[in-house]
Amino acid sequence: WRWRPTWPAAPTGCAAGTATILTPGCYTSIADTVTTLTSGTYYITGPVNIGNLSGSGVTLYLTSAGQLVGGNNMKLHLTAPTSGSYAGVAIFQDRTDANGFATGQNFTFDVNGAIYMPGADIVMQNSLNLATTNCTVVIARTVYIRNGNGILSSSGCAATYPGATYLSVQL
Repeated sequence: WRWRPTWPAAPTGCAAGTATILTPGCYTSIADTVTTLTSGTYYITGPVNIGNLSGSGVTLYLTSAGQLVGGNNMKLHLTAPTSGSYAGVAIFQDRTDANGFATGQNFTFDVNGAIYMPGADIVMQNSLNLATTNCTVVIARTVYIRNGNGILSSSGCAATYPGATYLSVQL
């Protein structure tokens, strides 16, 4: 199995996302005041300050200076779309974007879908709370997970990504 991603076209009219609920579109940043992302694709050219962020049927596309920023006591709950161009993909970072992602103390990570960050390092540690997911696939330059509890499971991914080999991580 090999996924060949198609990069989304750069939209115009990007603005900072600060409202409690955001709709799909182009954002120069997403503030930690944002708690809900409605279903769709988010084209992001700057930092996503997680806070307590959730969304169902969502793909975050990070490019340019796009980066997930996770601090202490933050929560990320995302579920990828089940249909469309990015079916099964929750986080999609441009392969030329090397901005990494690191969690802070007591971070809750609950992402169902692919996390495609091939040029980035992912560091999740320090009292990490992993939700028991049904289908989480991580593609990154490096992945470092330590000092947490929970399970990242890809056991439910066969229908979305047929023919792939999977690994589950339990802390």
